[in-house]
Amino acid sequence: MRVPAPVFRLAKEKARLLLASADSGGIPHLASAGAMKRLSPERLEVRAWFCPQTLANLHENSRCSLVIWDTAADEGYQLVGEADAVRQGAVLDGYSPGEAPLPQVEYSVMIHVDRVLEFRHAPHTDAEITFASPPRS
Repeated sequence: MRVPAPVFRLAKEKARLLLASADSGGIPHLASAGAMKRLSPERLEVRAWFCPQTLANLHENSRCSLVIWDTAADEGYQLVGEADAVRQGAVLDGYSPGEAPLPQVEYSVMIHVDRVLEFRHAPHTDAEITFASPPRS
């Protein structure tokens, strides 16, 4: 499904990004995500210092959900799709010495979006959102 511009605007301006994954047995996991950018009309990239469980889940089960949510306005979107690639980015060595091991590799997860749903704390229907097509020039 084509990811509409309002989703990217919200992600860039003030929203929190949360990536939900599940292992092959269906055990869910939720991770905070960082920046998001468009790769194509149906595909996007999310970058973050993801924890090992997120990466293991996506390796076992590529289905995932990305929430883009402005908590103050309580408006957002849930993008349901499939992670079709995971790439390693920045690497830090010993950034947090003496502390519990923290993710020290930034990863990019490429997601092909199948559905865009409304997301908010307030009651909502989880119905798929349809956006007007932009005018053709």
